[in-house]
Amino acid sequence: KLADIFECSVDEMMADPAIIRWADPEKRKEMVNIIKDRKAIDDYEIEIITNKGNRKIILASFKLDEKKGTIEGAVKDITKRKNAEEKLHQRH
Repeated sequence: KLADIFECSVDEMMADPAIIRWADPEKRKEMVNIIKDRKAIDDYEIEIITNKGNRKIILASFKLDEKKGTIEGAVKDITKRKNAEEKLHQRH
C-alpha cells in the first residue's frame, strides 16, 4: 500500500527508504523537530511528490523508537478528500 501511495515498487522503496520527496522541505524539518521533541506526531499533513512526479497529500502519524533508532508509523493518502474540499470551497 505504501509503495502505491508513492507510485513505486516495493523493491524501489526497500532499496531507497528516503524515496519520500517532500514538496516543501521546510515541512520535513518541522516534522522532524516535533518528533524529536514529543517522540511522536499524529495526523500531520504532508504534500509529497511521488516517484512519477505527481503531487499527493498524505496524513502521517509516526512514533520514535529510541531504543531501535527508528521511526515507525502509518500514512494515509488524503489527496481525493483534499481535492473535494477545495472544490467545495471554490463553489462558495
